[in-house]
Amino acid sequence: MTAVAASPAAVIAAAPSSALHERGCAALWLKTTLVWLPVTSFLAIPQVQGTTPANLLILMLLLPLTGPLLLGLRGYADLIARLMPFLLGLGILFLASRFALLSASDGLAGLSLINPRFALPLTMTANVTQSIYLVVGLTLFLLVRRHYDRSWDGAIFSGAWFLLAYGFVDWFAQTFLGFNADFMANRTFDVGRFEMPGSLRQNILFAGFPMLRFKSFTGEPSMFALTALCYLALAVVRGRTWLTAALVLALLLSFSATAYAGLLVFALVFSGRLRFGQVAPALGLLAAVASIAVWWDWETIWRTVDHLFIAKLTAESHSGAARMGSFVRHLQAWWHAPFPLLVGYGFGTARSTDLLSSLLVNLGLIGTVCVFLLLGQVLRVAQRERRTIEMVGMATVFGLMLVAVPEFAYLPPWLLAGIAMRPPEGEAR
Repeated sequence: MTAVAASPAAVIAAAPSSALHERGCAALWLKTTLVWLPVTSFLAIPQVQGTTPANLLILMLLLPLTGPLLLGLRGYADLIARLMPFLLGLGILFLASRFALLSASDGLAGLSLINPRFALPLTMTANVTQSIYLVVGLTLFLLVRRHYDRSWDGAIFSGAWFLLAYGFVDWFAQTFLGFNADFMANRTFDVGRFEMPGSLRQNILFAGFPMLRFKSFTGEPSMFALTALCYLALAVVRGRTWLTAALVLALLLSFSATAYAGLLVFALVFSGRLRFGQVAPALGLLAAVASIAVWWDWETIWRTVDHLFIAKLTAESHSGAARMGSFVRHLQAWWHAPFPLLVGYGFGTARSTDLLSSLLVNLGLIGTVCVFLLLGQVLRVAQRERRTIEMVGMATVFGLMLVAVPEFAYLPPWLLAGIAMRPPEGEAR
């Protein structure tokens, strides 16, 4: 099992050098994928979950008919070869989890099942669909890690501006005109006998004024924060000042604790890299704005801070209590079953409100350690190549996922990980 877990990192490190298959359709295909990358609330086929444009475009690269045409035979074979260790390790863990499930005295009690329907004996529908999402993310990571160059930036940042432009139009229309301008969202999720929209609209009272929490075409404000923080790290690295400013503004308008925590980490990193004289004007301006806001309406400021941070951290709010309860329940379900403790209940079985307990429940201790080893490899390469911002961005995003947003199927974190782990120019890939 250990050898299987270690093989992905070895395959990544030993990947041979080759340029991306430079056909016009291949370049256009990949750039189109990058533009659609942040879109998650729109399905190309509404009746089929997960058929976001980016997911479909990436899956087409894996099919034996279209993949070789787009990547070339050598490129396609290389991609499949580098995917195989991940798939083999996931398959071994899944088979082991089937035996572990049979031995668990409480079965699946206490777990928030993604989809309780079974497609095959001992295999839920969600085990299949969630594994497909994982394969899509891994494919993007491997392609970016292998082939990324600066010519991709235009498509990447076009996707970021697409995310922001759509979000600002929707935010302005709802906040100031009172109507829903989110015409693209068509995704829904089955929750028991009910359907839940795939893009939740949440309002907040700010100084007595109802305001839509910024979420664009992601699932909810915290998921938008996860996406936008990835683009923020890349925008800072490339010196995209206007994009950086727009992303920061959108993150602030999301009123998400996840967004504010990420911005705080970025601010601390930047302030640590600058001399005090360089950050003093910004600190003075921030202190002045905060003082005026507190003097103008202290009660509103306190209620907002309490709602976004204190009540959640102390589990006094409904959101904070639900998150804490879900974490404890899934941790107990994992800890109290002897065999699932090691291999989990099977990838895609359950979804907690945080990634850490979701990993432990689905992949067990062995799979969770493998995930952390892969992350460590990404951070190690980024640190070695002095990609501090990418490294901080990846660590921040993954840390927030561990405690608050268990969305491994969102593609921007995979994009950021691939860029952070790319080898230097001219080195074998």
